[in-house]
Amino acid sequence: MKSASLLALFAALALTLGGCGSDHSTPTDRSAGQPTNPYPEPGEKAPGDTAPESPAQTRQDVATAEQQAADTRAQNEHATSVAEAESAHRVQVEKCQALGAPAQTDCIAKADAALERAKTAAKQKLDERTPPSG
Repeated sequence: MKSASLLALFAALALTLGGCGSDHSTPTDRSAGQPTNPYPEPGEKAPGDTAPESPAQTRQDVATAEQQAADTRAQNEHATSVAEAESAHRVQVEKCQALGAPAQTDCIAKADAALERAKTAAKQKLDERTPPSG
C-alpha cells in the first residue's frame, strides 16, 4: 500500500515537472534550432510576420493586384466575346445548311466573315485594355 502511494506521488511529480508533454520553453527557429525572440526590437519583423515593409510597399502591392485583376477581367471578356461569336457562327451555319447549294455557300461565307470580324473586334478591345508586356 505504501508503494502504491509512493508510485502515485512520483507520477504526479513527473506530470507536474514534465508539463504533460507541453513545451513551455522559448520558441525556436526550426530551421536553425536557435531561440527566436517573440518580442522583436523596433523596426524588426516578428517571426512569421508577413506584413509589408512600408505603406509605399502596400500601395505598390495593391496597384499590382489591381492591374492583374484588370488584365484577367479583360482576358475573360475577350474569351467570352469570342465564345459568343463562335456560338452565333455555329447557329448561322446550321441555318445555312437548310438553304440550297448556291445560297448555302454564300450564307456560310457571310457567317465566316462575321465570325472573323467579331474575333478581330474582340482582339482589338483586348489590346486596348491590356498594356504590352515586355
